[in-house]
Amino acid sequence: MDASVDISQVKALEDFFKELSLLDKKKVFQAGYRRAAKPLIQTAQAFVPKRTGNLQRSIGVIMNPQDISMIVGCRKGGGLSADGWYGHIVEYGSYISGERFRRKTKASTGVMKGTHFLENAYNATIDDVIYNIEDEWHRAIDNKIVNINRKLKKK
Repeated sequence: MDASVDISQVKALEDFFKELSLLDKKKVFQAGYRRAAKPLIQTAQAFVPKRTGNLQRSIGVIMNPQDISMIVGCRKGGGLSADGWYGHIVEYGSYISGERFRRKTKASTGVMKGTHFLENAYNATIDDVIYNIEDEWHRAIDNKIVNINRKLKKK
């Protein structure tokens, strides 16, 4: 039995990505990231403690403008009605060793235990997210190839 691998398609795909601009690469991969992260976002929103709902509504995708990457977390500021600036306090807690008391007045600032809602959501959905990323990447790459071929046929 002869086991051989045809790598011509892999080389064609490598050449395809070398010719794409950074903007096109971002569009292809970030669209896949956004769609793949939806189960993680929904699970995190279900796990978050709800008082006003602002923190729950602030959970979403934060894109990195310098790189082809993203973060799923609590968005803050920017005029959002759902400002989740305190998401890290709810996630990890408010007590850091040696900083329980204010420095000047020595009054207790209180202690809040972390709920780890993002960590729990990540652990619950990591397999789905990885599968979805691969699936969405394949779909986005196929769509990009179709669009480029369509543009080339018009010329």
